[in-house]
Amino acid sequence: MIVPRFTVDQNEEFIIVVARTPYIRASEADFYLLGNQFKFYCKPYFLRLTFSHNIIENGKEKASYNVNTLEFTFYLPKENVGEQFNDLDLITKLLEKKSTNNNTPKIQLIDENDGTNLSETIDQQLDDEDNQDEDGDDENEQEEWEFDQHIEPELSLDELKNKVFYGFNDSYCNFFNGLQEEIQDIIDIPMIDSISKSERTLVRKEFENMNFDADRYMEIPVPITSTQFNPSNLEDYDDDEEVLNSETQIDKNETDLPDDIISQINSTLAKKVQIVNESDESTKPSTITTNTKPKLIVFTDDERDIMKNLPNKSYMISNENSLLLGLVDIIFSYAFNYRINLGDSNTESAWNICKVSTTLSCLETFTSLSSVIESSFKRAITYPLYRSWSLCEKVLEDTKTIFQLGKRCLLKCLLDIKKILEGHDFKHYLNRLYIDDYCVWLQHASSKKLKSLKSSLSAFKMDKSSIEWPLEAYEKLVEEEGMVWGEDYEEEGEEEEEQERSMM
Repeated sequence: MIVPRFTVDQNEEFIIVVARTPYIRASEADFYLLGNQFKFYCKPYFLRLTFSHNIIENGKEKASYNVNTLEFTFYLPKENVGEQFNDLDLITKLLEKKSTNNNTPKIQLIDENDGTNLSETIDQQLDDEDNQDEDGDDENEQEEWEFDQHIEPELSLDELKNKVFYGFNDSYCNFFNGLQEEIQDIIDIPMIDSISKSERTLVRKEFENMNFDADRYMEIPVPITSTQFNPSNLEDYDDDEEVLNSETQIDKNETDLPDDIISQINSTLAKKVQIVNESDESTKPSTITTNTKPKLIVFTDDERDIMKNLPNKSYMISNENSLLLGLVDIIFSYAFNYRINLGDSNTESAWNICKVSTTLSCLETFTSLSSVIESSFKRAITYPLYRSWSLCEKVLEDTKTIFQLGKRCLLKCLLDIKKILEGHDFKHYLNRLYIDDYCVWLQHASSKKLKSLKSSLSAFKMDKSSIEWPLEAYEKLVEEEGMVWGEDYEEEGEEEEEQERSMM
């Protein structure tokens, strides 16, 4: 079955679902509402949405099919009028099956003293924890992102068998079996399956020390444009939208079907579905009002298509802090590519993103925010074409801005990364290792922890003394000796031009 392209909106009384379904027989369409689920079927399309609150069949539910736009519009009454439904733009989350509490113990627990059934108490505790996490009532609780304090765990059976895990949530092992010829074009450490995490970090640092070029760093600084990262550029704004709408308005009536034909078609359909023209407003419930506020972050049709095609997975996260720190690393690399290319992607974008990101290039796992930023800065002044500390500071500010804008802006960045990597001959494997899972998991990530990370990231400042390389000494040498290589090249070029002129 095909999942149609769809959008979901709401007002005080209805959830409004618009699904585009070309090439169908509207007479075969049917839908129903049960609890917090909505299901729609019309061969070859099937759509099942799971909402955060309940909808109800009370006689006000209605559906119409527009013969001009080829879209179904469903009006689903809310069980509680005025109730706000959450995350209606997170397509992958809406497409999940009806949630079941997988954390509930399968074994009935009996108290040793009085023999009372404890399963209901456990369920209540789990519900309370979920509600507390979603509401974020505990404003004072802050996650610790700076200090790396942990006890080395005992070796598990898999580790004893020399299995090395990596990827999102350490969910993959032996991923590169059969890719030995391509592995050097995918990641920086070809022996990834034969070294431990600690050895992986050591190898990565050795590669960075070996590839750092002091002469390149001391070259003429990269000019930083005054144009800052603009999050609105992530949205799908079209300057000709008003013109396009006016043109379609002129020709719209020419394609409308006669009312008598529409009434004949409706007589053969189910009572819940009606055929309408685009200009027909008679089937819209009278209580519908357009009081929705404009959104800063809006997903495009292409992004919705990507989200609806993502796999629906449930994750048993072993270390959520590590995943969020890895997200900082990936977003930094994306912001770096975004800034140096002025918001456009090119053939080198996939390489730039993966090379600057320690997570994508070395499958690194982080334990502190300072280690993430330090690694990102080191790689940004080691590998790309443009290497400048000032540029890195601008990119860090861009990264802070993206996190300030919240979960949806982060998700748009990840979807763009997925699209960029998908077109690369080798880097597309990293979508399977990281980006796909990040896109799904982020839609369910803890808002409280994201807020805590955002606060810590906003207050973070990077100093050159944190890098083990003598960057300040290099810059001082340039100031004292006048070692600005770019000017030397220009002088040499001018001398060559004068010699050519004298010979002529």
